[in-house]
Amino acid sequence: MSLREKEAIEFLRRSGWAGAGIDIIPGDASFRHYARIRHEKGPAILMDAPPDKESVAHFLSVQD
Repeated sequence: MSLREKEAIEFLRRSGWAGAGIDIIPGDASFRHYARIRHEKGPAILMDAPPDKESVAHFLSVQD
């Protein structure tokens, strides 16, 4: 398990999604990675963008 995978699992735990099922979605040409999250709360998508490669500022600005 890579460091980024461990960080994603810890992020999900801290966010109240501990124990979620994680299904990796095949990537595109960017540095971002996506996963389908299965949890009793319902489904979700997790985006992982390495901070040294991708800025998530745009995604955060449109989240609301």
